Amino acid sequence: TYPNVARHSETCGSQLGKGLAGVRVRDGQLQRRVLQRYLQTHPVLRLLPEAARQKVCCACDLKICDHRQVIYSEQDDSYSAYIVMDGTVDALMCAPDGNSVLLCSYERDELFGVADALDRCPRTESCAAGNRAVLGRLTQNACQILHECPETARELLRRSQQQQRAANERMRRLVLCNLETRLARHLHDSAEAQHVNRTRRIVITLPETQTRLAKKLHASRTRVNITLQKWARDGDISYTKNRITVHQSDHFWAKCGLSN
Repeated sequence: TYPNVARHSETCGSQLGKGLAGVRVRDGQLQRRVLQRYLQTHPVLRLLPEAARQKVCCACDLKICDHRQVIYSEQDDSYSAYIVMDGTVDALMCAPDGNSVLLCSYERDELFGVADALDRCPRTESCAAGNRAVLGRLTQNACQILHECPETARELLRRSQQQQRAANERMRRLVLCNLETRLARHLHDSAEAQHVNRTRRIVITLPETQTRLAKKLHASRTRVNITLQKWARDGDISYTKNRITVHQSDHFWAKCGLSN
């Protein structure tokens, strides 16, 4: 799904594209202003003292990735870390035959690769754009500044712990739950995140395609579709391309072993 992951090296350099929030980013000065505006308000970087934040801004550049473009590969040297300014980045584990497993996705404002850059260890995962993504790339010096500031170090640790808890939960579901339960839990999490899990009949919006949903659940698209069709035949749900309606949420969650 993600071409040339095993052969890619992050030393290829950034490939700047067109436009960020309606501006032309080919202009170097405009790139810098767009990037600095974003970094000034980022939840982690805004904790830095002003002088330190300016140093980080000067040690950061803009990288725009097309859908499925590889950012770095497993075992690459760790030259930098990244902030997701817009879009989604997928963390992948890749087999020699080219097949890949989706480990997690990094969304807007999330940082990734910081520990690798600080330790200067080879990459432990491959990362590629899940859709068109705009990234801020931090040098090792910028990561060191974040690490040395107590406030940002605590925030990075808190975020790392959150990511570890989420990874543990994904592994628990994969090992202990069948596909039907994993899909139901994903819908329940989506309903909670969208604040719609408060009524008997709920409508859940799914931004991902069915193929991407299947990758998140570590299943085939066919099996996911069969499960949705079964629930629809039972009268539990109805669904369209990006929307699932649960007709009696309390009954459905209980049927799937979940509590509302």
